[in-house]
Amino acid sequence: MCRWWKTCFCALIALGSGIFSTSAQVLTADDLVRAGITRLSDILELADDWVGSSTEGYHWAIAPLGTSWEASPDWSLFIDGQPINLQALNQQSLNALPLTIMEICEVQLRAHPVVIHGILASGGAIQITRCAPKTGITFAGQFSAGNETGDPGPYRYTNFGGPNVDRTGPTIHSNLAIASENQFIQVTGALDEHHATDPRIHPRVLQLYQGEKDARILHRALGLSARLLGHRISAGTSRVEDLKFLPFMGREIPLDQEISYASASFSRNKLSYLLSGNSTALTTRQNPESVSVEFTQRQLYARTSLRTSKLEYGASAVLADGRFGPNLERDGLSALRLDATFETGPASAFRMKAMSALALDNGILGYEWFTHAWHEESGIGLRFLIRRRALASRINFVHWIMRGHGFGGAEFRYQLPSSPKRETLYSADLDWTTGDRIKLYLSGGVRRFTDSVRPFTEFTLDSARTHLQTVTSIVPTVGNIARTNLRIHYPLTQQLTLKIYGAYAYPWSSMHTFRDAWHHRLQVGMRGEFYPNDRFSLDLRFRYVGASAWHAFERAAEENPEFYAMRLPGTVHLHLTAQKRLWENRLRLSATMRNVLNHPHITHPAGARTRALFQVTLRYLFRVRNNDLP
Repeated sequence: MCRWWKTCFCALIALGSGIFSTSAQVLTADDLVRAGITRLSDILELADDWVGSSTEGYHWAIAPLGTSWEASPDWSLFIDGQPINLQALNQQSLNALPLTIMEICEVQLRAHPVVIHGILASGGAIQITRCAPKTGITFAGQFSAGNETGDPGPYRYTNFGGPNVDRTGPTIHSNLAIASENQFIQVTGALDEHHATDPRIHPRVLQLYQGEKDARILHRALGLSARLLGHRISAGTSRVEDLKFLPFMGREIPLDQEISYASASFSRNKLSYLLSGNSTALTTRQNPESVSVEFTQRQLYARTSLRTSKLEYGASAVLADGRFGPNLERDGLSALRLDATFETGPASAFRMKAMSALALDNGILGYEWFTHAWHEESGIGLRFLIRRRALASRINFVHWIMRGHGFGGAEFRYQLPSSPKRETLYSADLDWTTGDRIKLYLSGGVRRFTDSVRPFTEFTLDSARTHLQTVTSIVPTVGNIARTNLRIHYPLTQQLTLKIYGAYAYPWSSMHTFRDAWHHRLQVGMRGEFYPNDRFSLDLRFRYVGASAWHAFERAAEENPEFYAMRLPGTVHLHLTAQKRLWENRLRLSATMRNVLNHPHITHPAGARTRALFQVTLRYLFRVRNNDLP
């Protein structure tokens, strides 16, 4: 039976997109290319049970439905198994990463708690694995640009205004790699541009924006990855000339955001080590009101582990440093953690993998316990989690606020009758996979949060009714949330495959601050892939996202109901990508039509309106093998 399971799994890999196992939704490099994915945030289009919102269409606040707070995302990011902390003022944006689509080999989306290399990701995780280049010299590049119907464009308020100007892109990615059989070095670069000119947000953007006549976001990045002498090394840096909507400020702030990271890992026999560091810096550009939001966060992570046949012992340390305001006031924290993981059970029976850990976060003792049990023949899997750690262990926005640091002169209030030292999370999940040719996956789970602390921002209009005023309260939250997820993978023919999915989450609590942290409830969709031959593909993606609730905008909606709303209606998304491959797959031409039905919609009460978008992508690959070199 074990052989049967492996055969089915390999067949799913051969069938392409939407591969899933009992633990993750897996997207391969071909899945991303055939779907016309040009930015990291576009991965949301392929995610079965992740939801998101955006104010300008570039930075997306995403979260696994019913697992991670949507208003305060706490999911974890791993690149080649190394943890990267993306948290910056309560936001995480994949598009800010110094990473290109072209170097990605696989993306795993985990919408449940999981342990990765001894690290517990209690809010779900995104795992990005980069491909090792093939032997020889490889150069690859990608160019894409798109127009949105009805977009006024960057020259809307000038004599050069037109009905339709580039809204997305141009987006340019390039990779250069040199590889031998066991070693390689790869250098990547990225340039991206996005216009923030939608009439819903443009007047608000222009309050602080100074620069060229088109308000836009510019992204530039450089990256390096290598395998040398058995060590895996990665580094990257990106700079975004941003127009970031900060909820606690109530408007777009012209910021320069710089993200840098470096990591190294090595494993031999039973011993391994992992070392990584990353930095996020926000610097405010000149603006008419002299608004200033200065923030820098650095984090260093180190881990070593020793493995035996059934056991793994690990020790890790985290050092974090934050700097705030124009005077760069400094604060920091440290954490130590010891963990042990063991695996037991024969392949024909229930197998179990369990992890337990003790942690010391800024001198506060905590613990974690996670168990995953599964039975391959029946397809049943169980997960249980207890996490009780200090609030400081999150290294996030709330932690810095509770330490007395402010941002941009925004108003913060504390509604904590007593300041909890630890937060507790209980989680239980059950999943079931069955089927041979037609694959069915069903999962469900429930989580309970106690002693959690999160920000709640209330939006109102100023006296001139020109922009939002905000008050951010730091509030305690206690509550529960249940979630369920369904996937069906149905290969109709060798050329046509369908995948149907649905996810639902329901929070309940006596505290509205808990319920308000989960905006979405329902998401259902279907993906169809048609490959008549190895030169042409057609990818169709249909998704319905149910209505979302935003109680933070209740007062703003009462004061201006024509513009703001506390509840956004459900939306239908239909995307279509056609791709032609030429010159032995060295050249790929793609045409993507997003929001084919052209139903204008918004994903955030203060966000831009999205219409139909037409996008063209050119991707090329040149390789010189060792035996072709002079």
